[in-house]
Amino acid sequence: MQQVTVKYKFARLLEKLRAADNDDAGLACLGGFCAEHCNSVDDLFDKCNKIYEAAQPRIVFAKDCEKHGATYIRQPIDANIESACFDKDSVHVLFDGKAEAADDRKTIKKNHSAFIKRAKKHGDDNKTACLVTWSDQRDNVRIAHYKKDRLVHEDVVKELENKDMATCDEFTPAAARPDGLVAFKVRCPGYCKGPCGREKREWTCVDCEETLKICSDNRAMYCACGQATANQFRFRCTHGVEFVQFNDKMLQQEIDECFPPPQGNQ
Repeated sequence: MQQVTVKYKFARLLEKLRAADNDDAGLACLGGFCAEHCNSVDDLFDKCNKIYEAAQPRIVFAKDCEKHGATYIRQPIDANIESACFDKDSVHVLFDGKAEAADDRKTIKKNHSAFIKRAKKHGDDNKTACLVTWSDQRDNVRIAHYKKDRLVHEDVVKELENKDMATCDEFTPAAARPDGLVAFKVRCPGYCKGPCGREKREWTCVDCEETLKICSDNRAMYCACGQATANQFRFRCTHGVEFVQFNDKMLQQEIDECFPPPQGNQ
């Protein structure tokens, strides 16, 4: 449309140039035409550049999703999710959306980061699917998690923010979990310095989202990721920002309190 308009105006300009009484009048008309459309092109370029800059993070995110095996799904959304749940044991669905306010952008960034971590972790897992779809509701950007065709987390990021979390850099695969596992219910390692208090907490693995358990025999920790020794874990309670480790003495004390001696031996 703009190209047609410019052509029409240029044709009118040629008529004026031919009808001009002198060269100065013609050059003035030509200069005015160039200035008008040069500014118009600059404005159009600025608008296109802003659109591109706004879309660039989404382009990068889409490439990351594709790189790590996540699949984009279209309508009918519910039917496509149901189909994936039928084929897979575990399904993660990112309901993505557009950000305008700063809080929206922060929420989207958290969900994008959490979703890519899941896609990376399960990229070679044929029992897990990571799906992306678009939500028109900006306040409903979230990751839903289905297990065995059942919705277990409606908003993974929000729910995990309200849990006491633990992370471990390296697990050993566990062929089978031993008997005698109990919940690893201990104080936060930061309780001496911060606002955590001395209450004992159950800890959730940041990767598999399962409650950590400890074995009474080998004192190893177990979750769906595998097994690891307690000193390999770092912890962050709902009061904290960073993951922190126990010192050896404190950790041993906390582990011992997980297994109090029988009353007859006290």
